[in-house]
Amino acid sequence: MAGISQALGLDRQQAGTWAALEANQSQAIQPLALWGLVQWLGRLSPAQLNLALGVEPPQQIIEDEKRVKQCGQKAYIPMVYAPTEALIWWIDDIDTVSEAELTASLERFKAISDRLTHLTGATVDGWEAAQKAWQTAFPAMTLAECHFHAMLKLGQHLATDKGQRKQIGQPVSEAEEADLQAAFGRVLNAATPEADQQALDQLPPVFDQHPLASRKQSLIEKQTLCPAWTTANKLALVTTALDQGMKFLNRTYEHMQTFHSQNSGLATVNAWAITRHCWRFLRGAKRAGVSPLELAGADFLGIPWLQLVNLLLSAWSSLSFSAQALQITT
Repeated sequence: MAGISQALGLDRQQAGTWAALEANQSQAIQPLALWGLVQWLGRLSPAQLNLALGVEPPQQIIEDEKRVKQCGQKAYIPMVYAPTEALIWWIDDIDTVSEAELTASLERFKAISDRLTHLTGATVDGWEAAQKAWQTAFPAMTLAECHFHAMLKLGQHLATDKGQRKQIGQPVSEAEEADLQAAFGRVLNAATPEADQQALDQLPPVFDQHPLASRKQSLIEKQTLCPAWTTANKLALVTTALDQGMKFLNRTYEHMQTFHSQNSGLATVNAWAITRHCWRFLRGAKRAGVSPLELAGADFLGIPWLQLVNLLLSAWSSLSFSAQALQITT
């Protein structure tokens, strides 16, 4: 047990070594035992753990969906993330990113606690189904579209435009390309509705021609989503923080879910999120010895985090917020 305790943070020194997972160690954790541990830990959703430890729900969040592979098939991981506290509040495993599936996922999130129904704003990508799902589940919410995704889409259309103009002997210079990107960025970063309209009117004439005309039309259609003034200095302008976290999930999920179904997939992503929240930063880090949950105000009461989660799982039926939610989310 010493090796397992050390590997998973049960020791009070939080040494964090994974030596117990090495095959040449006499105390190695067998794959089946580790798999069982993940499935047990994943019975809690991150929102349930956050609330149980006294962390206040956020008002502004960012949301995105990641495509992954599950047993050789496509699956999607929607995630709700609070950038201020760097905490995941919801993570799910669904078959498609249709409006219906995303709406159902958000309803499961809301069902955990009434305290999660008061989100006021979300930064999302350009996926229309996701935006409609948020508007259905949270009708009063302010949505803002990620500037990074908007600029990424512009880059794709600029590449097409450059190729077409090169073929007719009118190559696009680096200076002109930079000017086009800057003009587009001024629309996104407009501080007021008036400045937004002015920047839109001042887009170069090339934005009235294919293929860049679709980017201008997108800005017109999304004047209440993209411009910075819609965020009221509260919403994140980009979803980059969430994108970075998802990079670490991808390989882990694919390895764990190669021969497993959606039910175990949900436990896998829940366990990943909870471990991410509880694992203390190692020596040399800016916040060494403290976990993201503790930075957000949670008190572990001097109990190693895995034992603390075990206590919550053992007592979940007596916790008013989780009795029904555990049945819904798992």
